[in-house]
This record gives sequence, C-alpha cells and structure tokens, in this order.
Amino acid sequence: MPNILVQVMYPVYASVQDDDERLVNMLGLNTRFISSVIFPLMAVLILVAHPLIVCLWGDAWSACAPYFQILCVGGLFICLQNTNFFAVAAKGKSRLLFYWSIYKWSFLLLCLFVGMNFGIYGLLWGMTLSNFNIFMVNALLASRHTGYKFSMQLGDIMPLLSLAAVAFSLTYMLGNLLTCHFIVTVIVFATIYIALACSFNLKVVGEIKMVIMRFLKNKKFLSHDINLYDRPAYPAGITQSFQSGRISVKVSSVAYA
Repeated sequence: MPNILVQVMYPVYASVQDDDERLVNMLGLNTRFISSVIFPLMAVLILVAHPLIVCLWGDAWSACAPYFQILCVGGLFICLQNTNFFAVAAKGKSRLLFYWSIYKWSFLLLCLFVGMNFGIYGLLWGMTLSNFNIFMVNALLASRHTGYKFSMQLGDIMPLLSLAAVAFSLTYMLGNLLTCHFIVTVIVFATIYIALACSFNLKVVGEIKMVIMRFLKNKKFLSHDINLYDRPAYPAGITQSFQSGRISVKVSSVAYA
C-alpha cells in the first residue's frame, strides 16, 4: 500500500502545492480515509493472527504469530507517515526531508542496536518504535510547512483509533466467552466497528458514502455504452472505441431532425 500511495499522492499534492487550503483539505481527507481502513485492519489482524497463520501455513508456523502481531502494531503508522512525507515533498522541501531522513534512519539503527540485546522481540519492538518516530517527525513537518496542524491531524486520527480499540476490546472479550471460527471473529469486529462509526456519525462515514455514490453514478453512466455485438449495425453519429480487446460503441451527441 505505501508504494501505491507514492504513485498517487505525490502528483495530486504537487498539483495544489500553491493552494494551502486545498492541500490541507486533501491531507485531512486522505488521513481520515487511510485511518478508517488501516486501523481496523491492523486491529483485526492482531485478533486473528494465530488462527490465520495456522490456516494459511499450518501449525509449524504458529510460533510466529506474536511477531506478526507486533509488526501489525508498527503498521498502524506506516501509511500515515507517507501521507505527510509526500505533502511536504510537494511543497519543495526535499532538502529538509533529506536532512530529517538522516535522523530517522539513525534512530532506526539505534533502536535495532538496542533491541538486538533483547532478541527477536526487541528487534521488532525497535522497528515499531522507529515507525512511530517517523510518523511523528513527518506529521510535525507537515504541520509546519503545509498548514495541516498537528492538532488537526490528531483530531482526524484519534476518533478512528479509539473506535478500532473499542471494537478490538469488545471482540476480544466475546472471543474469550465464545469459541468460534476466526472468520466469525472478523465479521463480529467489522460489525461493531461500522456500527460505532455510524452511531457517532464520524465525518469519514459521510465522506465514504459520498465516494460510493459517485462511484455508482459513474458506473451507471458507463453502463450506457452499447456493445457492438448487441447492435450489429449502427448509423452515422456513432463512434467506435476499442478497449482491452473489447469493441464497443458510444452514441455521440448528434441532433437528429
């Protein structure tokens, strides 16, 4: 997912680099969208880590479930740190980002050096701490150079992180009371998370609904395309388009007498 963000976010941010208000709005929207997906995803993966690994790779790999859970904790901040990084880069602060990257990589090496004294768990928690440190640095840089204040970012993140934590706790307690398949656990978690998000009427819920409505509207518009095989003959005023080996036709705007 971070690689996808590289390809998508930087050009978008660069296109509005001179409009601080639009850039801040985009940053807030992306932060809320990413948080609404990544936080519950990481939480539910922590919940079902052991049965999921056993299902995919067998009992021989069950011992690595705790390692996977620690990596999921670190994964909470990876995509968010990239969101801030690309926004600062779009403002032309590449040299500043380079200088701060030296600090971030040095901090990672320090965490790994200290963590290796505590075995594999120490290394993994060191990586997790480094991920959080990178997020904090990038968030503060974005606050200074884009206008997306750190307090605003916390206001976008914390409600979704809190919902994921509450849904995690409730699902965990239910899992201790009832023995069920891990797929059921995922469904229960998703139900609780979505119900809480809708109950509190979070801003991101309305934004997701708007995106879905736009997608359905565009899909409905595209469904008006006429397949050539359904209309073997077509009059003048109809143009052809060739997409992915599929021949289709679209009616052009021609006024008939």
